[in-house]
Amino acid sequence: MRNKLVKCLVAILSLFMAVLPMAACGDNGGGNGDTDALYVVVREAGYGRWLDGIVDSYQKETGKKVEVVYDAKIDSQMQYLFYANNPQYDLYFCNNAAYLYKWQKDGYLYPITGIEDRLSDYIKDYGIIDGSRYVIDPMTPAFGFAYNRMMLQQIESNGEYQKGVFPTTWQGLLDMCESIRTNGVGGDKTIKPFVYGGATEDLDMIFKALWAQGNGGADFRNYLDCNDTVENFASDSKKDVFINDSVKNALTAICNLLDSDGTRPQNTPDCISLTNIEAEQQFINGKCVFVATGAWFPMEMSGSLKGSSLDYAFANVPALDSAAEKTSLVNIPSEGFFIPASMEGKDEAVAFLQYMFREDNCRKLHVTLNTPVSAKYTLTESEYAELSEWGKELYKTADECKTIIKGSSNRLFLVGGLGMFKDKSGTNPINIFGYTHMYDTSKATFLEKVDSYLQDSYAGYKAKWKEIRNAAGYED
Repeated sequence: MRNKLVKCLVAILSLFMAVLPMAACGDNGGGNGDTDALYVVVREAGYGRWLDGIVDSYQKETGKKVEVVYDAKIDSQMQYLFYANNPQYDLYFCNNAAYLYKWQKDGYLYPITGIEDRLSDYIKDYGIIDGSRYVIDPMTPAFGFAYNRMMLQQIESNGEYQKGVFPTTWQGLLDMCESIRTNGVGGDKTIKPFVYGGATEDLDMIFKALWAQGNGGADFRNYLDCNDTVENFASDSKKDVFINDSVKNALTAICNLLDSDGTRPQNTPDCISLTNIEAEQQFINGKCVFVATGAWFPMEMSGSLKGSSLDYAFANVPALDSAAEKTSLVNIPSEGFFIPASMEGKDEAVAFLQYMFREDNCRKLHVTLNTPVSAKYTLTESEYAELSEWGKELYKTADECKTIIKGSSNRLFLVGGLGMFKDKSGTNPINIFGYTHMYDTSKATFLEKVDSYLQDSYAGYKAKWKEIRNAAGYED
C-alpha cells in the first residue's frame, strides 16, 4: 500500500536531486496506482523475475493485490528514498547489509515476524538486531565453480585428478590445472584452466570458501562474530581469530591456484579487470575449463546460454582436507527482504513473507529458482525431477555439506568494520597478494610472506579497533 500522503521532498539536498526525480516520479510505481495494493520492489539481477509465481498464488489464495516492480538500479536509489523518509514501496528486495544497522537504529525498519520456526539453522542469526528480525535472504546460493563437461573428458589424468571427473580435493584441482597446462585440452594448449571476475568479488569468495572449510567453519565464524572490547582486544585475546591455520591455508591454496609454480598464471588474461559477467562469458566462449561463479549462473547468463551447446555443471569449492567436514559457502548476505517502518502496508508485507516461507511455497520457490531456499522443507520426488542437472548438483551440495554464510549480525560486521583483510584504501588485496609470490618461489619465503601479511592486517585492526567499535555504537 502506498502512503496516502506522499511526503514532500523539497528539502532534500541538491546532491540527491539527480536521483530522486527518477525514483519518486512514478516510473517505478512511486506515488501512483492502487493505494490498496501491496507494492514490492525487487532488484532485477541474476535470478530475473523470480517472484511472479509466488505473487500470483498469493493473490489467488488471499484475494489481495500485489504490484511488483523489477528495477536493476534500486540498490542505489533506495538510500536516498530512505534518508528522505519516503521509501515508496512496502517491501524491498535488494542488497542491504551496508545499511541494516543504521536503518534499524534510526527507526526506518519494521520487524519481520512469524517465520523464525521456518528458517534453516544457518541463517537464523543473520538479520537479527536487538532481538528482532529486520531482513531475510530467501535464497541459499552456493558459491563454487561451473565447469565444461566436454572439456573435462579431454583432460588427461594427473595425480589426484581423474579424467572426466571434476576434482573434489584442492590438490586434485591443482593437478587438473597442471595437466591442462602440460597437455592441453584434447591437445589444445590455448585453453586456460580457469577464469574469475577480479573487478568483482569472485576471488575473494573463493578465499572465503576455503577459509570456511577450516575447523568446520568455526574459525571463519569466529572472525565474523568478533566483537571484543577495546581493552580485551589490546591484550591480544583475539589474535588467534585473525591469525590461524585456517586463514593461512586458504591464502596459500588460492595463491597456488592462481600460479602454481611462480612462472605460469593458470587463469585467462586480464582477470583482475574482468567483471563476473565478463568472466562467465569467457567460460561460455570456451576460453577455459571452469569459472568462479555460483548458483545464479544459468539465470544470470541465460541470454548467452540460450541456443548454446555448452554442457556445463556445478561443483562445490574442492576440499583442502578430504577427511574434514564438508562445507559450502553461500552468498548470504546478498539480496534480502526488508520492510520500511513508515509504510502503511508494512503488516501486509509481513503477511506476504509469512506466506512465502510456508513449506509448500518454499518447495515451489526452490524449483523456480533451481536453488535451495533458506528454510526447512524437503522436495518431493516429482519436484526434484523438475530441477535441472545444475539444480540437482546444488541440492546435493546443500544436502551433503554444512552450509556457512559469509556474513553476520555482529554490529562490527554490519558497519563494515570486519572487511575481510581490506587494506588502508578499502581495497581487498586478495587479487594482488595472490600474484606477488610469483617472483618469490621459495616455499619458506612464501609462507613467511603469508604470516607477515596476516601480522600486518592484525596490527591494522588493533590500531583501529576503538574506531570500529565506536562506529558500531559501542563507547568503550
